[in-house]
Amino acid sequence: MVGLGANGLQFMLLAKRRNAGFDKTIMLGRQNHYLNAAWVKLLLDRFGLPITETEAEQLVAEPYAEALIKRLGAAVVDSMDASAYEAATIVHDLNQPLPRSLVRQYTCVLESGTLEHVFNFPVALKSATDLLDVGGTLLTITPCSNFMGHGFYQFSPELYYNYLLKNGFVDVEIYMTPYRWFPYLFHVSNPEKVGSRVELVSPEPWQMCVIARKARHLDETVVPIQSDYQNLSWQGKDVDRSSEPPPVDAHLSAAVSDLKARIAALTVWPETVSPHFIAGFENRRHYQLMDPAKD
Repeated sequence: MVGLGANGLQFMLLAKRRNAGFDKTIMLGRQNHYLNAAWVKLLLDRFGLPITETEAEQLVAEPYAEALIKRLGAAVVDSMDASAYEAATIVHDLNQPLPRSLVRQYTCVLESGTLEHVFNFPVALKSATDLLDVGGTLLTITPCSNFMGHGFYQFSPELYYNYLLKNGFVDVEIYMTPYRWFPYLFHVSNPEKVGSRVELVSPEPWQMCVIARKARHLDETVVPIQSDYQNLSWQGKDVDRSSEPPPVDAHLSAAVSDLKARIAALTVWPETVSPHFIAGFENRRHYQLMDPAKD
């Protein structure tokens, strides 16, 4: 069972602000939702998409997310699963290559909590990108930190930046959000651009949200190599481990203060755990706090 909560809907609304085309959407796993009408109304109102209480109640009347996605502009919402137990419209095991008949059939692929459960992950990721037509948008919400045991895998920003930018995608944006509700996101720097590993030490489970637009279709996968090895270590250079504190800003300070109050030791310098880790949310080179409804 996979699904969307308040953070997931917030991320989808950000994607709509970024001009994601939901017209013909496919969900990897038929997405449940964990929302009530009050949350839906609050979030849509916050993003400038006002909705009545009655309309919000109608959107959450069913346990699945099709109505929510159609509210964002979809005319067609399909779903893919390895089993028919939740009545997905397409039954296909993502461990296996995608049938040719499904290649380039969608304008949006929404994946929230599916790919970490697929053992043959590279094949599944290739299928997720192949489902999209050129110009389409990939939306992924996936475990990033402190989810050991949830699925087979947890993922890093390096994986998605590196893979997508080498396999026909542009406008790749990656964000972090805690598993609980939080009205902000942390934009994540591309490790290759900053010349360092973008790491995280935190006591709380975090999810990674990816938006990317498909600019061209590749039949064969370009296999990525971790950027700090290819661009630095193999060239006899050291990884840049410098940090940059965030600017003194009332908006940012209030948000980080809230985060500190809710999560013990979240912003303690990671050197206290290990001198190897200097990257935490207080390092602005790697993480930039943003309001998804405004920024």
